[in-house]
Amino acid sequence: MTDVALFMGHGMVAGMASGLIGIGGGAVIVPAPVLIFGFLRKLVQGTTIAHMIPPPGALAAWTSCRHGHVDVRTAVVICSGFLAGSFMAANPAGRRYRRVSHVR
Repeated sequence: MTDVALFMGHGMVAGMASGLIGIGGGAVIVPAPVLIFGFLRKLVQGTTIAHMIPPPGALAAWTSCRHGHVDVRTAVVICSGFLAGSFMAANPAGRRYRRVSHVR
């Protein structure tokens, strides 16, 4: 139960940082599980990617769009580039980690 509360608090701090000043993933979400909870970098990377898929991004985008603060065309173009870049980087990153992690 303690882990659930800590992870919830971690998510809330990241969400507030993201909502207030536009940071979250790289600055808050990624370092904390490694430094505080002892997660391996690869586990944090996958978990961070998984948490971005459901509601957080959709709710934030909807709220910003509702206030007229979204250029939809630009967002679609950036998203397309992000998807392509993620796809291109995911396999090499996984291979590099496996190679480095098995060195003794």
